[in-house]
Amino acid sequence: MANKGVDLGLIPLESVWEEAKTSMEEYGRTELYSTGDKLIDVYLGNSTKGGFGRHHGYEIITIFGDTGRNKSTFATNFVIDPLKKGKTVVYMALEDDPKDVAARLIKMGEDPKKLPGKLLFFKEQSGYTLSEMSKSIEEIFQYADVVLIDPLQFIYEASVTEKGETEFNRQRLFMREMNCVMKKTDKVLIIVSHTNKSNKNDSPGLSHIMGSSAIAQASTKVIEIGLAKDGTRFIHCWKNRFVPLVLDDMAIKLDNMRIRTVLDSEKDKMEMINRWLR
Repeated sequence: MANKGVDLGLIPLESVWEEAKTSMEEYGRTELYSTGDKLIDVYLGNSTKGGFGRHHGYEIITIFGDTGRNKSTFATNFVIDPLKKGKTVVYMALEDDPKDVAARLIKMGEDPKKLPGKLLFFKEQSGYTLSEMSKSIEEIFQYADVVLIDPLQFIYEASVTEKGETEFNRQRLFMREMNCVMKKTDKVLIIVSHTNKSNKNDSPGLSHIMGSSAIAQASTKVIEIGLAKDGTRFIHCWKNRFVPLVLDDMAIKLDNMRIRTVLDSEKDKMEMINRWLR
């Protein structure tokens, strides 16, 4: 007897051939949206045109770091270019107040009311299952181009646990559902995550993301914000599924909450860009 729970409608190669050829035209680059800094774009997207997002594909970007590393400010920089391009962004500000996000944009020199795109905020709520939340996010993507969840852990904490679920399995299944949603939409999901304090003595990297390892597994980009011993803030991209991975750290600074590379010399920037471009 056939398993009624499994769809055996197998996908023939011919049905995805044309899409694959289109996707190959932008292979090795994620340049749909800019971070606001050309060198950071090259570091993350292998292109001077942009640092994340694909014209014919999805992106799941996880940004993580310790408390006080300005993760939310860093993530907010990612929504400015989509808004300037007339896109719709849904900001799930689960830790900050929406007015604080708006104030952050104003501090960056942007007037949220004058940006061509539409910025919408998700109403904070609780009492849902993670499956219900994943379906809601899928519905949001029917009109949104970019969704930013900040922080992911607040979604877990505000949800209810179904009978027999463990915390690990809940998170793993939620991220699997998010992966399926993103493949359907070909849009951009940005996740801000806290770090796992219990792993402070471990080697740095993906194990520091709080929660299930499925968060890193589902992500196409995983970016850590850290602080060097001399007080310099830096980012490190630990995973970059669609772009050749640059193994270097990148020192950054925040000028009026805008992320910038610490390199001021155009000559130094061009040397770095030429070194990283593949």
